[in-house]
Amino acid sequence: MGLPAPTKMALDRITVTKLDAAKRQLRTAIELWFADGDPVAIHTLAAAAHEIIHTLFRRKGLSGLMFDSPLIRNEYRADFARRTKAVATFFKHAQRDPEGELTFNPAMNEPLLVFTTYGLHLMGEPSEPPEETLMLWFMVHEPTWFERTNALGNLIQIEAFEAFRNASKRQFFELCKLAFRDRAATHAEIIQAMGETRLPD
Repeated sequence: MGLPAPTKMALDRITVTKLDAAKRQLRTAIELWFADGDPVAIHTLAAAAHEIIHTLFRRKGLSGLMFDSPLIRNEYRADFARRTKAVATFFKHAQRDPEGELTFNPAMNEPLLVFTTYGLHLMGEPSEPPEETLMLWFMVHEPTWFERTNALGNLIQIEAFEAFRNASKRQFFELCKLAFRDRAATHAEIIQAMGETRLPD
């Protein structure tokens, strides 16, 4: 009896770099976050993306992301990194504590997504709609986090997005997806498109 013929799925192989993998993980995590998806899955994907991006970021001679943020004093930085990574480690491994239990705050996902997105920007990687939408969401809802120039390097006036404060995350994501369809559009045109687009029900 011969071996079964390979399925189409087995033949559809893809080549992925470390950076490609991190971008895919990050964008999926962002989409899940906007859809109010499972926070454990979001954290696992975002942490995996951040770990890769942080390493590539450092190899470029850059510093200042989550694990080596200048906001954290030097003497506490190692402990901060250990505590931050502990959640993702718990979600991925069971060798040491197969019966373990963890109290997890899903709010940890938000800075992790933002820092990972910002790391890609500082590395000079072109941003895609999911990352831009994430940063725009936080510019609208957490404007005190940012300078007047947004973290993606494009001048966006916070006031232009005031009308969307009441949109749900899912509505905001769908709205931005429509606005970003034309990648040649200027941010002024995107703002105008957002203003002219009816919020999804």
